[in-house]
Amino acid sequence: MKKKSYENILLFYIFICGIIFSTSYEHYFTYFITLINITFISYSFLYLNKTKNIITLLSLSFIGIDYHLFSLFFLYFPLIFTHKFNSINFSILLLLLYSSIVFLSNSIIFNYSIINFVMWLITFFTPLILFMYFSKFNYNAVDIKNIINFFIKLISLQIFLLFIQFLCISDFKPGDWAMGSLHDANKVTFYLIILLVFKIFEYFITDKLNIKKIIFLFLCSIMIIFCDGKSVILSFLIGLVFYSLIMLKSNIFKNKLLIKILIVMFVFMIINLDFFVNNYFEFFYGTSMSIKSFIENFSSLENFSNKYLFYNRIFLDMFNENKLIWIFGTGPGTLGSRASNFLSYDTIYTQSKNIVEIFILPKTSYWVKIYLADLWTEDIVNNVKWHSAVLTYPFSGINSLKAEIGLVGIVFYIGIIFLIIQKLFNNFFFEKELLIKKIILTLTLVFITIPILLLFDNYQEQPQIMIPLFLISSFILKKKIN
Repeated sequence: MKKKSYENILLFYIFICGIIFSTSYEHYFTYFITLINITFISYSFLYLNKTKNIITLLSLSFIGIDYHLFSLFFLYFPLIFTHKFNSINFSILLLLLYSSIVFLSNSIIFNYSIINFVMWLITFFTPLILFMYFSKFNYNAVDIKNIINFFIKLISLQIFLLFIQFLCISDFKPGDWAMGSLHDANKVTFYLIILLVFKIFEYFITDKLNIKKIIFLFLCSIMIIFCDGKSVILSFLIGLVFYSLIMLKSNIFKNKLLIKILIVMFVFMIINLDFFVNNYFEFFYGTSMSIKSFIENFSSLENFSNKYLFYNRIFLDMFNENKLIWIFGTGPGTLGSRASNFLSYDTIYTQSKNIVEIFILPKTSYWVKIYLADLWTEDIVNNVKWHSAVLTYPFSGINSLKAEIGLVGIVFYIGIIFLIIQKLFNNFFFEKELLIKKIILTLTLVFITIPILLLFDNYQEQPQIMIPLFLISSFILKKKIN
């Protein structure tokens, strides 16, 4: 099959999935789409070259069902030991070894099930395993540019799907209706910001901007607003400040005045944030909202500020109860991670059955019962619609990493992210292709933003986010590594 024909089939399939999610989300659709996705994965793994394999995995990461992505761990984990390791891959292996020791040590005391650890490996380590595997190969500029262009097409397709979804609603307000093919407004926001940044960097590098690009940037910005991913937008804005400060000290951009202007604009927005927030709520919801009242809304017990409470328990209460556990963690898959939540369905409230409940008995740890059970109940879930879900539910990446693999583990993980940032930044100066330069700059900003995003949600266990990031980084870095 020709490359373009296969890519068009994948894009059409993603489009159909987006239409299905716009009209219905019945369980039989979930199982049917998962079966098709596994067929794609099997076909690409067995018969396609590495470039088409990456394109397939990128495509299947843009579908709002992720069960099929967990099968990738079992396919690729046995293959990572066939080549020498670079510094990033070695760091990932050290994190895996450390996590295994922590789990086994805690299992002796708390009698954990090995299923908790396996589930955690599947949900957390799959993107890292894919990074290790695909960084073994050599990639030429043509292959890299083809993959990047396809990735941009996948994101651009979300804009078209958002238009269709907009036509299907009658309420002209930002909200969860803007789900694209990912069936998640926050994830769509994440990728639209990547697209916006990618296009803006073209201007920074070349100093060229025309009316078509301006219209596209405006359209992309409007769609980001309608996705209503406030925590994602805030994270990227904070990440942009650190990123801009780094860029000011480098010789990457021709016009440093533009970066200084952006920083000044950001400071201006922070100073006038109360004005912007109030007008946002006034325009779309017909109500006033100040920053003070917004913060108070999520820092009082009456409003179910469970994320605040869980942070307090993980960072303060756990320190007072068991300092050794505070440093090294309760063990992977035992408190706050997606794996732990899947297996604690007898204790943590779930609105509908997940696929784990069909095949596996509950494996609720001691720590979930003590630290988390009362923070996610039916009453709280029913009241989430009156508040920001991201700021209301207790789960977050920082909480789960700190709880399960401790202070040492979270330093390991953030260290891997910053090692990737350093390698990407170094590669920029040796790269001659404009398209690859733009994606390097974009990825650098995204990885700077990841630790900030982890304050709000378990992004480290969301394969639709992490798999594309680590996949693209693997072949970009391989072009210069070794």
